Formats: sequence, structure tokens, C-alpha cells
Amino acid sequence: MSDNQKFSSTVLPVLLFQQTLGAICFPIAKYGLGTIDPFVFAFYRFVISSAVLLLVVKFRKHDRPVERADYWKIFGLGVIIIPFNQAMYLFGQSLTGAGHGSVLFATTPIWIFLAALVHLKEKVIARRAIGIVLALVGVIITVTGGAIQISTEYLWGDIIILIAVFAWAYYTVLGKPLVRKYGAIRTTAYALASGSALYFPFGL
Repeated sequence: MSDNQKFSSTVLPVLLFQQTLGAICFPIAKYGLGTIDPFVFAFYRFVISSAVLLLVVKFRKHDRPVERADYWKIFGLGVIIIPFNQAMYLFGQSLTGAGHGSVLFATTPIWIFLAALVHLKEKVIARRAIGIVLALVGVIITVTGGAIQISTEYLWGDIIILIAVFAWAYYTVLGKPLVRKYGAIRTTAYALASGSALYFPFGL
């Protein structure tokens, strides 16, 4: 089986499923934030997700232990993903429309692409460049088509969500070497747990 066939049969369905869940997240979050304070919402979300993932990691076998120096890198990812991505997103989403959050997060591949060029020294491949252009065109069409309302009413919420988008892009790029080294589930679990521990006193 070629690499393209492997991608089509395994990676593509997973990405599609993840994107579907991500799309559903925005209206659900907006609905929940209508009745729950965003920081309380974030508190329970972080604690529950961290507990579940740590439980999964506990019962999985691992090829190598996490090196001491990498714990600080994972903690740094936790700082990026919890306060600067998730908490900022929920706070920003409470100040703007659900459509705004989804459109702004649709620009994430663009920022990941640019950050990877700078920090990971990745090469510009035609397929990636085409994907980025398509993502940008999709965002422009959505914005100019009137699907979101551009006004000062939503400005602060949009700015805060944009900060969350930048954080998500950097989390993805800086976490890539650690994911390759320790696996996606373990890296994510430890990053979420460390970020949640940092957020815990404030959330409580």
C-alpha cells in the first residue's frame, strides 16, 4: 500500500471526524456559554478532559519514559493550550457570534503553515500551498458573503478568539517534535493536565 493510499484509508477519515467534532463545538459552546460563565465552563471542561486522558495514558504501554527536560516543554504546551487557547476561546466566544469563532479558527492552517516555516524550517510544498490558498479563499468567501457580521459589537470577542487561534497554531507547531517522540495521546494528556493544574486555582 502506497503512502497516499494509507493517508486516504486511515488519516483522512480521522481528520474528517475531527473536523466534524470541531464544527459542532462552536454552536454547542455558544449555547453552553449562554447559561454558564465562560471561566466556569472552561474549568469543568479542562478537569474532565485531563482526568479522562490521564486515565487512558495510565493503562497504555509506552516505549520510552518522558525525559526530564521535555517535561518543561510539555508544561509550556499546557500554558499555551489552556490559558491562551481554550480559556481565551471560551471567553471570546461569549462576546461574539458562533459563526465568528468558526470562521476565525478556519484560518488556523494558515498560521500553522507560517509558524512551521519559521520554527520547524519546513519546506513550501505545492500541495500544502494549495491547501492554504483554498482555506484563505474559503474564509474570504464566508466573510464577504455576509455569514458573519463585521461590527464593533463583536470586535473584542473576535480579537480574543484570534489570540486563541495563534496559540493553537503555536501549540501544534511546538508540540510536533514531542508528539513524534512520545505519541499524541501522552503528549496531549500531560499538556492538558499541566495547563489545567495552572488554571485550577483561578477556575476554582
